[in-house]
Amino acid sequence: DELAEEFGEAIGQEGIELGTHVWYAPGCNIHRSPLGGRNNEYFSEDPLLSGKMSAAVTRGAQSKGLIVTVKHFVANDQETNRQSNGLYTWLNEQSLRELYLEPFEISVKEGKAKGIMTAYNRLGNQWCGGSKALVTDLLRTEWGFDGFVTTDAGMPGGFMDAGLACRNGNDLMLDMGLAGAAKAVDTAYKADPVGVLMGLRSCAHNLLYSLLNYTAVVK
Repeated sequence: DELAEEFGEAIGQEGIELGTHVWYAPGCNIHRSPLGGRNNEYFSEDPLLSGKMSAAVTRGAQSKGLIVTVKHFVANDQETNRQSNGLYTWLNEQSLRELYLEPFEISVKEGKAKGIMTAYNRLGNQWCGGSKALVTDLLRTEWGFDGFVTTDAGMPGGFMDAGLACRNGNDLMLDMGLAGAAKAVDTAYKADPVGVLMGLRSCAHNLLYSLLNYTAVVK
């Protein structure tokens, strides 16, 4: 744990020197196979070990004012086809909580993570980045998370719907096509102007709150 925290501090110091506010890491998904495409980036096949390591890295980086985005929330445990229309991931709540959510919960509660990156995949048929049950009810309400949430990098449109994201607690679209995201929000606004405006207000609050925290630490 101590070495992992020192590693986080080193990354945080690099962030200060480079003028970087946010680090799109650490990753704490589960090693489900020795051939996993992100095994070099994720910590372990064990959720407790993954959570403890991620929390330590998070504490270290954020002690220097570098906001982390613990990723990929949640059940992003394969690279193959993970962007293909939002890979459908089927599991029951017990396995979700005991295995796949635990590293994130430890990162939030013990590491005090100020950022979370949602995953490309779906839980059942619902995209993680647009899931109120996952991002608002569980992460913010049940766990007490008070930072900001971003999507993974990708093209907006289709299943990664910006209108759906902003209404359900996903604050930022980390995408390469802003026009598509703006169009999705506009379409959602015409269908539900009150819901979208309230969602955008919450998104702005969460992002500004996180950046103000960063500035306070650095100063």
